[in-house]
Amino acid sequence: MEWGKKIIFTFKVSIGLILTALILLIILKLMYYIASLVYLNPLERFEPINIKNMLGDILLVFVLIELLRTVYIYITQQDVYLNAIFEAALVAVLRKIILVEVEKLDPLYIISLTIILLGLSYVYFKMMKDQRTEE
Repeated sequence: MEWGKKIIFTFKVSIGLILTALILLIILKLMYYIASLVYLNPLERFEPINIKNMLGDILLVFVLIELLRTVYIYITQQDVYLNAIFEAALVAVLRKIILVEVEKLDPLYIISLTIILLGLSYVYFKMMKDQRTEE
């Protein structure tokens, strides 16, 4: 294997390892957060802010898993899996919509998030429909 291919392969593997480490760190953070809610702060257990932050972390794990799946497919098959990329983008936009406080936002920002979500959804479902017709 020549040097260029070794460097590219090392880069791909290191991206996968970084994504895996991020996923594990966020899962550990969620476990700590849940334990602290249950054992340390029983009176503040179900505040909307706490639930919203936990949901944001869970959705971030889903985004990172989709990206890790894309990197794995690219390393093993030398192919880009667009479905996983669009799934990660959809979850990222949904995460942004869930975590955002609508009262403090500019209406143009809300409209742009809606347009992005609708566009990603359209392309994703179009890709899935085309994939089903090919089979």
